[in-house]
Amino acid sequence: MNAKINFQEILHLTNKVLNVPDDAITGKSRESQNVIPRAVCCMIARNQEGIKHSTIAKAIKKNRATVYYYETKHDIYMKVWGAYRKSYNKVKKEYDYINNGKDVFKSYKEFKKHLEKHNIADSPSDDMIFHLYCGKVYITINTSYLKFSNIFEQIKFALKDYKFKYNIEAKNE
Repeated sequence: MNAKINFQEILHLTNKVLNVPDDAITGKSRESQNVIPRAVCCMIARNQEGIKHSTIAKAIKKNRATVYYYETKHDIYMKVWGAYRKSYNKVKKEYDYINNGKDVFKSYKEFKKHLEKHNIADSPSDDMIFHLYCGKVYITINTSYLKFSNIFEQIKFALKDYKFKYNIEAKNE
């Protein structure tokens, strides 16, 4: 999945686990009942997914300095702020439960074979290129503009039980 989608999933997970409204994390409030879920969400995204500061900041409608601040204070908060620690551990536990059920490929050959089983293969046209990452394995899939949407849906379906990331590159000619 890409970083924006991954962050949105973490945001929804945080909202659900901590039972806060959807706008608590993206809102402007500085009250602790909103700051704690916001900081927890940001730190799960940074620590577990390595999502960029700028991507997180844009999603929570704050600037990057806010995310950097949460990152520098995380260890201190875990030691001295019980409400933060409890919330972080609760969300992290649920995050781990969801993501530990997902698999990764151990080799390029295994990844390629799985995609071929789902009728996903390189096209002679390279108008669009999918860069797929699963575990430590990387693969590219070339496709045309016309087949792009169908191939994208097939990839998401084929890899729904796998922990993966992707980038899409459009060739400009």
